[in-house]
Amino acid sequence: MAFDTLLAEAADLLPEVSDPEAENETCRSLHVTLFLPFPTSCPGTLSFAVEVRDRSGSVRFATTVVRDTGLDDLRRARPVANVPCGELADGSYDVIVRTRIDGAEPRSQDPVVRMPFHVLRGYQVRAETALGRVRDLAPQLPPLPRALLQGFAAEVQRAYTGEAFDVVSDAVADLQRLEAALANQALERHVLAGLAGVLPTAMPGSKAGL
Repeated sequence: MAFDTLLAEAADLLPEVSDPEAENETCRSLHVTLFLPFPTSCPGTLSFAVEVRDRSGSVRFATTVVRDTGLDDLRRARPVANVPCGELADGSYDVIVRTRIDGAEPRSQDPVVRMPFHVLRGYQVRAETALGRVRDLAPQLPPLPRALLQGFAAEVQRAYTGEAFDVVSDAVADLQRLEAALANQALERHVLAGLAGVLPTAMPGSKAGL
């Protein structure tokens, strides 16, 4: 496998949902960390072209990572591109990373890493509020509605704490689903009223917890 193929498959995004209004300053921008998952030889001086594209394909941000791109740096996940999100509208975006060797532009056939992320103002407050409500409600609920709410909350907790998503990020939809389930509970409707599709759940049990 070619060296640039290895690099093009190794990137991590945090946070999954950037909130330009977040109290936590690190959550206001997107941090793209590049790393090399296993050792190999280096064919030249490396740099990385990083783009952010919206759903129409328009480039909304572009930069080049040129610092800390040696093999040892990559093995230690030191190269980072910081993407300011304050001027991005709420919505879903893709980060695209291409590897350059000795300054040469990537070829059309070279592999490209493409990873999704979201911008949502108010995400931090909404997530914390919803998770807090589940924690408060859980001890009072019968096992089934408690398990359903805790299953929805676990998906929000995953994104909120920075645990990696599986293939596709649905973090905003996960929060909206938990908020809808909590609204159902407040109106004394079934937790799943109006919800459809494949839905996560926790295992019902006698002890409450998140």
